[in-house]
Amino acid sequence: MNDFLARTEEGAAALTRAVSETFADVTDPARRTPRGWRRFAYLALGESTVWSRLFGWKKAHAVTSAPLLPLLAAEAQDPTLSPALLAGAVGQAEKSRRLHHPSFLGVAGVSASHAAYSWVLYRRGARNDARGWGLRAMAWAAALLATRKQPTRTAVAVGGAAVLTTSALAGDPRLRTDATKGLSHGANLLVAAEGLTALRARLSFAESQQKTRILKKNKKQAKPTKVARAVGTAEAGAFALGHFLLVDALTR
Repeated sequence: MNDFLARTEEGAAALTRAVSETFADVTDPARRTPRGWRRFAYLALGESTVWSRLFGWKKAHAVTSAPLLPLLAAEAQDPTLSPALLAGAVGQAEKSRRLHHPSFLGVAGVSASHAAYSWVLYRRGARNDARGWGLRAMAWAAALLATRKQPTRTAVAVGGAAVLTTSALAGDPRLRTDATKGLSHGANLLVAAEGLTALRARLSFAESQQKTRILKKNKKQAKPTKVARAVGTAEAGAFALGHFLLVDALTR
């Protein structure tokens, strides 16, 4: 419990530091750089994705979420991370388009971005111990059990393994330095985001089965319930902050 609280405190401190530096980079004329503006745009768009999920603005969410990972790809300037983040952007777009029945392209894109994170972490010496891997293995098994009858089960199995591998490596205590103290928190936020995506898909699928009524005039489906919106809002926030913290820590 103490370790969990310590890591949470480290993650909050890392986020505060990164956001403060970003605002300093765009408000101080002596510090203004393209990097600062990219990070500022990312944070602004990331917040917009949260509000658009909350209010059910699907088009606004699609527009504001699309540039997020490409902005981080430009920020990373890493031969491994940058292409994988672009692949992750494709995966996210596919995931939004086919929430109930994930496509191969969507699963591959999301998995590729996490494979890149894992490889970069591995090169830096991340391994973690049996306890760290065991906790992630139990989370993966629980996710498989929860989605065993859902059309998202394959995506959960593959994507879940990828994101939990990132989480396990990022949680290696040997990487807990001042520069990288947001790593574990960022990776765990991405685990939460993937879990919330699966939950939102389940809620949406159940709702679509219960509601056979479709507005025939404009062919639009009924709006998502308040619960689904709340889940989507938390998902968007965890996704934006998770990637931001990971890339920030890996590029210091």
